[in-house]
Amino acid sequence: MPGSVALIAGCFVGLAGGWCPPRYATLLLALGLALRGSYGRVFSFLALGLLTGILQGGPRLLPVAHQPVWMGVEVTGGWRAEEDGVRAPARGLWIRQGRRVDHWDRSLLLVLPRGTSPPEVSRLRVRGYLRRPVPAANGVPAKPGAWILRVKSSYFVQSDPSAPNPVMDLWQRTGTRLRRPIEERVVTLEKRVGGLAAALVRVLVLGQSNGLPGPIARGMRAAGLAHLVALSGLHVGLLVGAVLIATSGAPTRLRFVVAVSTALLYVLLAGSRPSLLRATLMMVAVMVSWLLRRPPLSLNVLSWVAAGMVIVNPLLVLNLGFQLTVAATAGILIVAPRLERRWIGLPGFLRKPLSVSVAAHLAVLPWALSVFHLGTPLSPLWNLLAVPWAALALTVAFSWVLSSIVVPPLGYVLGSLLSFLAAPLEVFGSLPPASLGAVPVHYPWWLAAGVAGSLTLFLLFKGWPRLATGAVAVILLSLIPRVESQTPELILLDVGQGEAILLRDGAEAFLVDGGGWRRADIAQRILLPALTRLGIQRLAGVILSHPDTDHCGGLLVLTSYMSVKRFYSSPGWFDDPCVSQLRTRPGLEVRTLWRGERLELARWHLRVLHPQPGSRSGRNNRSLVLLAETEGSKVLLTGDLEARGEREILDMIEPDDLRGVEILKVGHHGSDTSTTSEWLDRLRPRIALISCGVANRYGHPSPRVLERLDDRRIAVLRTDTLGAVHISFGPGDALHLKFPGQPRDDWTEVD
Repeated sequence: MPGSVALIAGCFVGLAGGWCPPRYATLLLALGLALRGSYGRVFSFLALGLLTGILQGGPRLLPVAHQPVWMGVEVTGGWRAEEDGVRAPARGLWIRQGRRVDHWDRSLLLVLPRGTSPPEVSRLRVRGYLRRPVPAANGVPAKPGAWILRVKSSYFVQSDPSAPNPVMDLWQRTGTRLRRPIEERVVTLEKRVGGLAAALVRVLVLGQSNGLPGPIARGMRAAGLAHLVALSGLHVGLLVGAVLIATSGAPTRLRFVVAVSTALLYVLLAGSRPSLLRATLMMVAVMVSWLLRRPPLSLNVLSWVAAGMVIVNPLLVLNLGFQLTVAATAGILIVAPRLERRWIGLPGFLRKPLSVSVAAHLAVLPWALSVFHLGTPLSPLWNLLAVPWAALALTVAFSWVLSSIVVPPLGYVLGSLLSFLAAPLEVFGSLPPASLGAVPVHYPWWLAAGVAGSLTLFLLFKGWPRLATGAVAVILLSLIPRVESQTPELILLDVGQGEAILLRDGAEAFLVDGGGWRRADIAQRILLPALTRLGIQRLAGVILSHPDTDHCGGLLVLTSYMSVKRFYSSPGWFDDPCVSQLRTRPGLEVRTLWRGERLELARWHLRVLHPQPGSRSGRNNRSLVLLAETEGSKVLLTGDLEARGEREILDMIEPDDLRGVEILKVGHHGSDTSTTSEWLDRLRPRIALISCGVANRYGHPSPRVLERLDDRRIAVLRTDTLGAVHISFGPGDALHLKFPGQPRDDWTEVD
């Protein structure tokens, strides 16, 4: 086992570090071969891992933004239809852009247009736009998103005759044909039964993580139950157990062959994701050990299965799903038996499941605190209730899949049962995050690992070692930053192509808009890390300028993880889906604002300038416009206000009300439809803030707007170039600027 762990660690360092020259790894390999015994083996495997990671390297050719590429790709997983197209995981083989051609061995997500029939071959030549989301620059370490190759037309999708792979083609074709009838029956189930029955099948059987409604999925994450909707050992164990029971009268070798074939068939159906592969390969290894009459050591099996997966695909060591499944399984194998012996006083039916739940929770705690920025201390208790439910729901879901094909009337009955079983999930969408046990936190990796380690030792030790490790755990937990601003602050967060502005003073904070994406969870990716870094664990209120996704979506998802007291918006948006969901969030006070309303937040004084009651302006021109004053300074926050709205304000507001505005948040991300010359001449701000995404497809900010600002010598601070903009307001009009996201790395070439 030490050798396999050393290999994985070496590969991780070789890939993530980037500082180890190959000659050092070669010298380490020579040292390992020269030494004898266990130390020599550890050094040798560590060196092999380092060489594997170093030689894997990164793609030398990075795509130029907004220019198409030709790529050779190999589809590595199942296709699934979503709102923006048909998607499948893939691996790059080569890339060509203009006259530049290079090898390109990297994982990516291939997205074809909606309605495209998924190709049945694995190797393709495609022409599309290859992008990698740029990480937000808010002063929190962040990794770039996954590479996405988006193809605009099926005309640009071709099979690659020069590099056929018959095995992968057969794998891909079989998987597509297995999924197609099941997906068709799921659609029928959704129409007939309704409720969450179809969602359960999509999530539990097909592994479509976005199958659950957003509030429920986020509530489960806040309760620490996200693993229940990830394909893992529970799925493989149920399938293999059912097969072994069904074939109990057959010869042992035949039973094992059928069980292994069933597990591999399920991987073919659901896709080769790390957690499912890990569970399947461990099951195969254990069965082979039994056949060879050699009792398997579970920890050795896990370590060598993980090492084998890394040898085949070194990039797995950087995959979050791989890290979590290996860590959770190791925690269950190492810590759970010791906890079970330690808690001898608990009833037998409770001792084992609680030990497993606590062990898994402690094992993944470093990731929860440092990557997801969310502590879930009630997770072990939630799991005691949820895991038996998940096992039952998964059994019924698998039975429905089989019966819907073989005995359709029975499938209808099981579909109704699935709808009944799914009803408890509604709880997670209706409870506030505090009731679920969610605690927003900010820990660096080393501190999160220290917390997890000290808590684990506290539970395992007795006597004075237990007191000592408990004291260490308390000290480490107390290091959560609880920074209270000494002066009023405005922070323009970097949320990509969207907008989010934090106003705070002391322990009080308001968030004006929250950015938003159509797919990914912006709260966990950007808002939680940025807010918790500032020591903010709850908000006095959120203010919505208008309900576009890039302003409203982040506020909606954030309320699933962080306690928010009040929600403010302008009138006329009650029928909008995002606003209606926000208004019904549990424990949230709702208030409507229009011209003349005032808000107070410690030393911040906010006055609403727009819109007036009954306004029938367009969507952007009904944006909530706030004049925020503090310490003698004025800031004008305009949402997506355009030229018409600017004229309305200038016509109806007294000139003195706008005099002395030092900071203008430029409307509509710097679009040419806003920020007119008349508007700037009346306001005469010193600083203009623009929130927009790096290399965004809208061309924001407009060159004409930038020219108008430059002509008036107005300093421009942009999130796409500077990242987050942090402004502190001192007495006597003193402004202090900080840019915590500098220097930022775009992670892609631009023109």
